Order: sequence, then C-alpha cells, then structure tokens
Amino acid sequence: MASCKFVLKPCSNLCYRSLISITALIFISLFSGCSNTPYQEEDVTKPTLYAALLEDPRTLDPTSASDTISSMVIDSIYPSFFQYHYLKRSPLELDLSLGESMPKIVVLPVEFTEKAEDKLGDKITTHAGKTSTGMGEKWTFHIKKGLRFQNDPCFPGGKGREITADDFVFTFKRLADPTAKYSNLETMESLIPGFWQFNIENQKRLEAGKKVDYSLPISGVQRDPNDPYAFSVTIRRKFPQLKYHMARHQTSPLPHEAIEKYGSKFARHPVGCGSFYLEEYLPKSRIVLRANPNRMRETYPSEGAPGDREKGLLADSGRLLPLVERVQFNIMPESITSWNYFLQGYLDVAFVNQSNYEQAMGIGGAGKLTEEMAHKGIEMTHAPNMNIIQYGFNMEDKQVGGYSEKNRKLRQAISLSIDSQAYIDLNALGIGIPAQSMLPPQIPGYDEDYRNEFRQANLEKAKALLAEAGYADGIDPLFRIGLCPKD
Repeated sequence: MASCKFVLKPCSNLCYRSLISITALIFISLFSGCSNTPYQEEDVTKPTLYAALLEDPRTLDPTSASDTISSMVIDSIYPSFFQYHYLKRSPLELDLSLGESMPKIVVLPVEFTEKAEDKLGDKITTHAGKTSTGMGEKWTFHIKKGLRFQNDPCFPGGKGREITADDFVFTFKRLADPTAKYSNLETMESLIPGFWQFNIENQKRLEAGKKVDYSLPISGVQRDPNDPYAFSVTIRRKFPQLKYHMARHQTSPLPHEAIEKYGSKFARHPVGCGSFYLEEYLPKSRIVLRANPNRMRETYPSEGAPGDREKGLLADSGRLLPLVERVQFNIMPESITSWNYFLQGYLDVAFVNQSNYEQAMGIGGAGKLTEEMAHKGIEMTHAPNMNIIQYGFNMEDKQVGGYSEKNRKLRQAISLSIDSQAYIDLNALGIGIPAQSMLPPQIPGYDEDYRNEFRQANLEKAKALLAEAGYADGIDPLFRIGLCPKD
C-alpha cells in the first residue's frame, strides 16, 4: 500500500519545504478576538507559523539526524547544494539551492584499496586490503558566492562568515567522523576513496584517547585549488544517486568553528545558513525558529504542478522568502491536544488521524472536509506520500521461501488473496493507494498505469495456483493422510 498525505495550502506563511513530508495537514487562519491565547502578545503580532510536534527532535545535528520530526526542524536551518522543488511533485524535481550550477561529471579510472577485516573471537582487526582500479566518476560542484553562516558566538565578533568549498569538504569529513553517527556511513565508504581510511584512522585515535583529527585528508573529496567556491567528489563507480545525497541536510555545509566550540552540545546548538536559525528550545515545551538575516535570497516559485494555479498555490509567486518571521513548534505528545489547539485557532496545521478523522472528514469519509470544517475556513489538499507499507515472505522458510516452482506459486496465491483496497479502507481510514511495485508515487520511474498481475485480488486464480503448488482447496496433502509437517 502506498499511503497518502494532505498538503498545506500556502497562504500568508512561509515556503516551508519540510512540511511536504507530513502525513496529513490542514490549514486554518488564526481566529481573532480570542482571550485565552496561550501565546505572548508580542509573538502573536508577528507573522508566525504555529505547528505541533509529537515529541522532541532526537537531535538537531544534521549529520546524524534521519527521522522525520528532527528533519522538520533541521531542514529550515541547514540547506543543501540541491533542494526539491516545492510544488512539482509528480515526479519530484531537484532544484539548485546553495549550488550555482549543475555538477559536472567526468568518467575516469579510480584506484582504491578494498577494506578487509579479520575476526578473532570478539575482536575485529581492520587492515588495508587489495588495491584495485575501476572506472569511476569525478563530480565537480560549484557553490554560490556570498553565502554566509548565521550569526553565532562561535565566529569572531559573533558575525557569520562567508561559506566556501572548504566547508563542504569539512562536512564530508564529519560524515566519516566515527563520533558523528552518520547513518549512510557504509555507502560512502564503498563509494569515496579515502573515506574509510579517514574513519579508521580516527577510530584508532579515539581508542588512544585522542581527538578526531580533521586535518587528515579524504582523497576523494577535494577543494579546487584555483577556485574557493568549487570542490570535487570522486566515486569508484557510476552512482547517479549522489545528487540526491546532495539534497539532504547531511551534506549541508558546516562551520568547523561551531563543532570546535560546542562539541557534544552541537546537537542542541545548530549553526547553519538556512532561512531560519534556532532562537529558543525548551524541551517538552516548544521550539522557536527566527528568520535568518544572513539567509540567501530566495523567492516563492512561479511554476508548479498542473492545477496548482487554480488551487491558489501560486498566489505568492515571486515573493521573498520566508513569508513569516517566526516558526513555533509546540511539543504535544497527545494528538487530541494538538487537534483542540488547532480547532481553537492556536495552530496553523494539524494531522488527520484516527482520533479526529470523522470530525474532519465525516463518518465514512469522502476524501474531503465536512461542511462544518469548510465553513470555519479550513482548507485541505491531498497528494500521495512517498512511502510503501508492505508484507514480505521469509525466503529462508521451507514452506514459503526458496525459489522452487512450488513455493513460488504458493507465494503468488497468497498475494492474490489479499485485497489491498479493503485493507486500506479498514485499517488506514481509506487513505492510500494499492501499491503495484516497490516504487511509490512521485519517485521517477513510477508508472501510475502499471498493474502487477499478482497484486490484484483474484480468489479464483489464487485457488488455481494453490492447487498447482500441491495445496488443493488450501490443504497440505500431508494433512489429508493424517501427517503433520514437522517444520
């Protein structure tokens, strides 16, 4: 099943890209004339987007953050070389963000040393392995000039300095830092020459009681000696997915001054160059972001997906971003609390879930808001989400696994007996699309017209395949003669 999401209709708020990932969103303007407002008067008078988070972010360190809640905060602080177009969604499109131009890719031979490991008991010794040469690629990236980090005490005089290619090189070194807990470490180790060696050498330093040494090189990541705004990443094989890694906050430029000053506290003291900076963080209470005066100049997009203009999604075309001065996330673990705040006008967005679905959509739902919700000025649009919910087979199981013709037909019969639409209606409030492959909507390669013949509920065909697999009427032949399989 591919799930669906509801997308906020931009009004007098910011072009807030991370909201695209939220499962269900509704928009409502703040009611006026309320006397029991939970916000201070000086905050309410400023253009502010109010939203809720179910829990505190796990971290505000872009290197290690990979969960949705952390990303909702981080993505407004740490932009990347690329960004996803805010409105073009079928399929998603990459735009330049901090990048000045599209990267140049050159195919070239790359020499590298394969890593090898010896395991003796619980001790693993890592050492240099076989040296090989293969055809790889060199990607050269050019960044915009004049980019600046936010103002922060880690810089001389508290003024954010200019960003150069050296800051991107530093970011890649931090991905290889064994203390940074980067989730795609093995992928980068297999791709970038010198990445693994940087990690191993610093592991040895940590074991010896020393600090991580960022002066050590990563041979596959180099700044252009003739251009302070250009750097290259050499990889061992063709890997077009690298451009998507360059659209993630993990590859946002980091100032070494902040890492050196804040150390382990950097996870709660982000220093980036995005549209916002962290103004306040009260755990279990709220997170406040403020518009970054050092942000680069961006405007609201003038193009979108078909129908966006009719929906009013291009009404702010050409306006400088962000469209609000503040973003306040209230930490609200209970969804009913955030829903009540929303209905009272104290939140601009709210999730649609099982606790409020009938109130928002009516009994049985109809894919649209109730008249009562619409009368209050609430607006909602929906679009497919980029995730897949799936059930799989244990391919090592003797009954259903393996690649024999018998077991293959058994798996096909089971798949044909599952009514995905009925599952969506009963367990997902009717919000979802029966998946036909592992590619979700909006991902390049997704074909909305493709139908997997084994993903359509068909009991007659399922029974026929069961019989061909030796399970006529769904009964194992051993049971017919009174024997029960041991496995």
